[in-house]
Amino acid sequence: MNNNVEKKGNISKNIEDFVSKNDDLLRRVKKFRKHNNKKLHIINERERNLCKYISDVKVMIITANEIEKTSLFAYAYKYNHTPLVQIGKDNNIYTIFAFGSMIVTHVEIDAGSNSHGGASDIIKKAIKDIKPSIIIVLGVAFGCDYNKTELGDVLVGRQHFSYDKSSKISNGNLGIKKLHLEEPDGYLLNRFKATIQTEEKIKGDFRNKFQVVLGNMITGEFVVDSIEFREMIFEPFKAFGVIGGEMEAYGIFEEIKSYKDIHCILMKGICDWGAGKNELLSKGNKKRANPKNKLQTLAALNACSVCARLLNSSKIFSDCRIRGVRKRFYRFGIGKILKRHILDLEFYIK
Repeated sequence: MNNNVEKKGNISKNIEDFVSKNDDLLRRVKKFRKHNNKKLHIINERERNLCKYISDVKVMIITANEIEKTSLFAYAYKYNHTPLVQIGKDNNIYTIFAFGSMIVTHVEIDAGSNSHGGASDIIKKAIKDIKPSIIIVLGVAFGCDYNKTELGDVLVGRQHFSYDKSSKISNGNLGIKKLHLEEPDGYLLNRFKATIQTEEKIKGDFRNKFQVVLGNMITGEFVVDSIEFREMIFEPFKAFGVIGGEMEAYGIFEEIKSYKDIHCILMKGICDWGAGKNELLSKGNKKRANPKNKLQTLAALNACSVCARLLNSSKIFSDCRIRGVRKRFYRFGIGKILKRHILDLEFYIK
């Protein structure tokens, strides 16, 4: 019990220092979000040409909440200044915009894997509509050890262990009856390792520094905000060297593993330590009473920075069979093709 009280105190101080240090960055991001609201164009589904355009975009980015989504759009506006085009199709909302050197489609899911509107539910329809070759799961996660990683560090999943499938809680311990493991294929992981530095801290696009950590993660349906619960779900997987946890990986990787021509990778910034995020910081200061949104924004921006570096790499589509398009499409000048797509996109919204 005393050990948990000490950990909670350390976590509180850790979060308070991190948010205070990044107040200026948060103010700048707020401005980008306001610009995005003015730039957003809603396209009716009857615009069939633009709906068809969705299936020509081969990179899909998935986020799981409003903070992750608006942080992604703010990042895209800062570096590309291209319009965001939104299309509603059935129950899904797709947003097309330039990100790094690519045109991408974004789709938002609800947190969790198997809940209504969750990862598994939406991903089936999104794959049918968009026909992506590459899926990037982008957002925030909770960290495992604040002595080894820091808030804002970006975790990239190598293996994802479900802690709520075939498990049983007894006397405060989590028993795993059957190990449920999801992992990406080697295609994107190899290109990530060839592109992104993980040995030392890298400088983010917002002039902050953070580390990119490649490792194993736990995944489950619960929002974790308790020291006791966090320790319980991490304990059975410590032997696998887990670095953090999140909620969507199981449903997404389970759904796409039947598609041999879709490659997926998960990258999420550490926004908390699985405890205390709703009750910390100075009492009596209403602006800083709840740091959750600030923490998620900062972590999501770092994940966007890593994602953009990967998409800017010339290796991203090497040796990749593009769904519905022959490989030579990318050999004959992807820059020209993307430029043409951007011009088409601007034409539709005039």
